[in-house]
Amino acid sequence: MNIIEVSNKYDYAMCIYLRTMIFIIGQNCPLVDEIENEEDEENAVNFIGYMMGDIPAATARYRVLKGNIAKIERVGVLDEFQGKGFGRDIVLHILDKLKNDNSITEIKLGAQDHALGFYNKLGFKEYGDGYMDAGIPHHMMEFKKF
Repeated sequence: MNIIEVSNKYDYAMCIYLRTMIFIIGQNCPLVDEIENEEDEENAVNFIGYMMGDIPAATARYRVLKGNIAKIERVGVLDEFQGKGFGRDIVLHILDKLKNDNSITEIKLGAQDHALGFYNKLGFKEYGDGYMDAGIPHHMMEFKKF
């Protein structure tokens, strides 16, 4: 899988396509919860993973909050590519980028409860009480850079 940072409208559209297939159709999340307000979308750094050059397979993004906290969001892999390590690869790609950014001191994400083990293996630890997002149980998780 070739992972790239999104820099054009086509790749961004492919991220939205993946999020639609994975979250809206696949998990029955409301459209209004998936495509956030314009400011959140504009401030996100999106990534997409392509198979064989042009087949979209995985997506994720991050946003910088409060100047020094990065939040990884919208990590998803199409069903047909599940179990091949693509989710791990795209999260590790983002972590490498963020760990090399001296302005970032914390990395967080909101994980669906069924994915807590996946993120634990990547070095994230859950904290706080669980919460519901789009009708799905979640927990906040954190990865400390240092």
